[in-house]
Amino acid sequence: MQGAVVWLFKNSQQKQQALDAYHQLDTLVRRGYASQAEKLYGRTRQVLEQDTALLGQQAFDRNTAPFFARLEEVTGESLDQKAYSGGLSQEYVQSIEALDLDLSLMSSTLRQYQLFGVKYIIQNRRVLLGDEMGLGKTIQAIACMAHLKAQGKTHFLVVCPVSVMVNWSREVSNHSRQQALEIHGLDRDLEYDQWRESGGVGITTHETITRLELGQERIDLLVVDEAHYVKNPQAQRTRALGRLAEAAEYVLFLTGTPLENKVEEMTFLISMLNQEAAKKLDRVAALSTADSFREAAGEVYLRRIREDVLTELPEKEEKQEWCAMNRREKEAYCQSLLEGNYMAVRQVSWNVEDIRDSSKAARLLELCETARENGRRVIIFSFFLHTIQAVTQLLGDRCYGPISGGISGAKRQEILDEFGESPPGSVLVSQIIAGGTGINVQAASMVILCELQWKPSTEEQAISRSYRMGQKQRVMVHRLLSEDSIDERMLEVLQGKTDIFNRFAQESVAGERLKEMSEEGSMKLIIRAELERYQEEMLTQGVRVREDTE
Repeated sequence: MQGAVVWLFKNSQQKQQALDAYHQLDTLVRRGYASQAEKLYGRTRQVLEQDTALLGQQAFDRNTAPFFARLEEVTGESLDQKAYSGGLSQEYVQSIEALDLDLSLMSSTLRQYQLFGVKYIIQNRRVLLGDEMGLGKTIQAIACMAHLKAQGKTHFLVVCPVSVMVNWSREVSNHSRQQALEIHGLDRDLEYDQWRESGGVGITTHETITRLELGQERIDLLVVDEAHYVKNPQAQRTRALGRLAEAAEYVLFLTGTPLENKVEEMTFLISMLNQEAAKKLDRVAALSTADSFREAAGEVYLRRIREDVLTELPEKEEKQEWCAMNRREKEAYCQSLLEGNYMAVRQVSWNVEDIRDSSKAARLLELCETARENGRRVIIFSFFLHTIQAVTQLLGDRCYGPISGGISGAKRQEILDEFGESPPGSVLVSQIIAGGTGINVQAASMVILCELQWKPSTEEQAISRSYRMGQKQRVMVHRLLSEDSIDERMLEVLQGKTDIFNRFAQESVAGERLKEMSEEGSMKLIIRAELERYQEEMLTQGVRVREDTE
């Protein structure tokens, strides 16, 4: 009826155009174009459905978290209240759940327990979040920023170890519609002034805050990552952090290290958040068990464990650990680039003269310590013997192995048997080729890869030493990567992003032919790209390199 009325009000020219179009379509249908188009549509739809399913499976394999979060949201599946609330009373949980969140500035979906965590933080304002590693403390902190930003708050400051600054910047961009400003290095004062003036998410380090001129700061939310580092009341960084915490409206301490049995450390951290709560804990600490102590800290401290809140129990979680290179690392890296030694280039951060100057080594030690605190054993893989030796010396007595191509099968099994009976926090070190196949290491539930491998299958085989039938814990996989280095270029290639080669390589070897090239040939292209990218930086920053290189 509506179409007929519209037709009545058309002029004669419009009516004639419509009739002509109808006759043309009728002619096409009579000539068989309709059946051909239908077949073409059918084939196209089939291909699209197959490609979409494949892409979906690949995305799911890379990161299951957003899929399960979305599934939980759509189905409305509810966790047991005791699990996601960390054992808080039902009445208290209901008061927290009544809070409305505005997460319109978030670009990721949160799990049910994460949403509860955000509400808990917002309601209590000064909180120690102690969720077990891998449960997304970072995304909960970012969601708090998003909610507060939507309420008109503007100034958010993250204090973290230097080894995770890059990760924080990337996570803020990946999960929210806010941008991060790193406050660190020679320009820290200018960057801090910029953050104080304009707001946003400032990211700095425990050491940097001791060098900043702290005044009348406006801090809507202060986030302190790896808060268990701040346990010495006399340390400069502790005093500086205390001044920032006093100025902040909301304060969030994050730690994956269980603190219930470290009463003094925990009460000191809580005293920085809430003096009254700390006094209450002091009164009950001497007679309390870990559970009752945690209950007494219910308005300040929230901790959930993986097995309680991840009901689907995914067996593997992979994380990229981005590390910012210091000057000594850059000097060694630039030297290897100029020499065209791609094996040395691949050992970025590990080939410094003093291993204490390696940002990857620093992050590795932090991960191993976290594993020990959480009752996990670790297996570390590297392709390079030099790196294996450095890691072995770094870890000392807690290290088993190393497993390399030069040891016998009997000796290898002896090492594995000893590692299987070792205490939590023990570490097995292995060359990725020698130990990446043919052994079972279910005793380890954390895998650390010291560098990217050219073939993804090499990494997957190594990870499968731990991630296999019989594994009782979810496996955590950490890839140590250096920012602004060959690690980024290799990751682009491994993820199928070949734009870098279209920019730097000759057209004859760009694009699809790259896949047919040998590792050495491909690495030469990467080194050429890296050299061009680093030339200006080497000149402007005065990076020292030997002059006898070609």
